[in-house]
Amino acid sequence: MTPLRLHTKTTLLVSAITLAMLLAVLFVVSVRMVNLVRENEKALARLQALSVAEQISLMPAPRDQDDLDRAVSQARGTRPNMIAMRVWEQAGAGLIERAGSTDGSPPEEIPKEVRAMLRSAVVSGRISAFREYTLQKQTGIHYRVFAPITDQGRPYGVVEVTERLDNAPSIVKRYAQTALLLALVAISLTTVAVYALFRRLAYRPMSELLEAMARAEGGSLEVAVPAPAQDEFGRLATGFNRMIERIRELTSERELRSQRLESLGTLAGGIAHDLNNILSPLSLSTFLLRSKVSDPSAQLTIDTMEEVIERGSQLVKQVLSFARGMEDDRVQVDLRHVLRDVISIMKETLPKSIKIKYAAAESAGAALVNPTQLSQVLMNLCVNARDAMPQGGDLEITVENARLDGHYAQLPPDAKPGQYVTISVRDTGVGIPPQIIGKIFDPFFTTKEQGKGTGLGLSTSLGIVRSHGGFINVYSEPGAGALFKVYLPALDIGAEETEREERPEPPAGAGELILVVDDEEPIRRVTRGMLEAFGYRVITVSDGGEACALYRQRRNEITAVLTDMMMPVMDGAAVIAALRRLNPQLPIIASSGLTEAGKEEQARSLGAQKFLSKPYTAASLLWALDELLRDGRTNTYHEGNR
Repeated sequence: MTPLRLHTKTTLLVSAITLAMLLAVLFVVSVRMVNLVRENEKALARLQALSVAEQISLMPAPRDQDDLDRAVSQARGTRPNMIAMRVWEQAGAGLIERAGSTDGSPPEEIPKEVRAMLRSAVVSGRISAFREYTLQKQTGIHYRVFAPITDQGRPYGVVEVTERLDNAPSIVKRYAQTALLLALVAISLTTVAVYALFRRLAYRPMSELLEAMARAEGGSLEVAVPAPAQDEFGRLATGFNRMIERIRELTSERELRSQRLESLGTLAGGIAHDLNNILSPLSLSTFLLRSKVSDPSAQLTIDTMEEVIERGSQLVKQVLSFARGMEDDRVQVDLRHVLRDVISIMKETLPKSIKIKYAAAESAGAALVNPTQLSQVLMNLCVNARDAMPQGGDLEITVENARLDGHYAQLPPDAKPGQYVTISVRDTGVGIPPQIIGKIFDPFFTTKEQGKGTGLGLSTSLGIVRSHGGFINVYSEPGAGALFKVYLPALDIGAEETEREERPEPPAGAGELILVVDDEEPIRRVTRGMLEAFGYRVITVSDGGEACALYRQRRNEITAVLTDMMMPVMDGAAVIAALRRLNPQLPIIASSGLTEAGKEEQARSLGAQKFLSKPYTAASLLWALDELLRDGRTNTYHEGNR
């Protein structure tokens, strides 16, 4: 069943209310009219009784019976509702009927009050006013009135008039029916007029607004509602148009920001690729250098080099994580260890006027996080705290457990009930004004001077924390500092901290010939030296076309292929596809300096069994080769080429 429209429901409601009010008024008026008609009938009956009594009083004594009958008959004939009219003459202590005109009803007993009135009049010589009675009979409501008759000032008797009052409702009913009919006609005309006016003045603007809202909800912002009048609907339409215009502006700004971020991501990807190509030969060189140097001090230097290379690799991943939303490896760590490393760096970099305080609960649990990303979050918060305290102050960092119940978890938008590890960063700086505290996590929003802030620190931090399933709460008052609380989901209490098991020394090769394809000469040179040091034979080429041609010539010798994914002319994806057509069982390892998930998925979908993110270590390459050459692919390959 189709629901009624608003204007239809409103019109019906107005009509129903009007009809109800009309019926109530008609009821009250009808009751009042019935009473008025009855009072009028009583007044006419009294007047008739007094008129006949006066007429009889003026008759000369002795009064002629014919005159009495004539007077009574004429009077009753003028009153159709009169039941009876009788003339009572006083005879001693009683009353006798001298004349009467009735509808056949027997005479009723004279009331005691009337008899007493006549006796009193005989004694005093004065007769009081008439007496009247309203009686409820089986035949209806009767009205009896007694008017005194005098004879030269002395009481002679009374005139009795009995009137029927039941016809008053029928009279009123006829008038009420006529009034109700006219009222219904008026209500019908009013309903039609209200319906038409409401449809024009209310339904049409409302339907236009609802239609525009539906289109806007569907994603179309090219909507506008006409506002011809400045009434409530006109102001509502104007407000809606302003809201849509503001949304269009915000959407345009968001698209510009998105384009900036996309451009930044493209730039970051290119830089990351180049940096990884620089770090890859360095990483492989340190591995070779360690095997050729036995001096302890030199070994410490190599350790430092490897640590710096690893830090650079993590920095590249961090840039890609921000620019492209890349997922990094996460491990179970004790957050207290990460905090100590961050605090040690902050103590060396923050001004001496800022005093750092650190407190960690002994029971603080572990969390599954990326340590590098978490360090970035904490450093961003500490740097913001430093900028909020130009004259110095206290920076307090704490870590503790927190449990959120279902009620509290409804307050922050990203919170869920459960166990969390909370990192608090509190400063005693200038605080955050209430009017901007809701914008501090927006990309590119900053209150710093131009050139001193990008507006990406807090937005990046929030993105990292959210990617870990956590959230950030901010508490601040102007002049009272700020408190940032980072909530990270805690692992099960009692879970043992997992440590990466160190693999033994990578196994050496058995003279297998490896084809290395990379457009970077340092990577080819270092990879060749490292593989040859571990018992492999190596052929290097700089582009994909050369690799495919070389494989066609020496397919019976080449055991496996290591290829870069990003190369000019013929990239790694094309190389893998071409080699797969030549030999579906050929072991292939793909590598790339762009470490987003799409590259690895693309390489694996084309047939690469392994994928290494640059800069990879010598151990990771050697283990990958060993795993590929130990499985059944190698045997299948050799059998297929005999």
